[in-house]
Amino acid sequence: MKKFIITLVDNKEYELPVSTGNANMSIGKPLNHPENIGAAITIARSGFCIDTKAANPVIIAPSQIVSVKLVNE
Repeated sequence: MKKFIITLVDNKEYELPVSTGNANMSIGKPLNHPENIGAAITIARSGFCIDTKAANPVIIAPSQIVSVKLVNE
């Protein structure tokens, strides 16, 4: 499973699954594929939501992000 590991300035880490809309689109594509790299850059540039299903979602600002790693486990 491909996922992003996002590290914040306070050393907390969050994991988000790599999703491209269609779950089958990323099958067989390497982590360094432009689609995956572009998604990581978007997270680093615009921030991310910890839990999109939460009643009161928390948005993490890009200034709080130290790194966005792409991993395949």
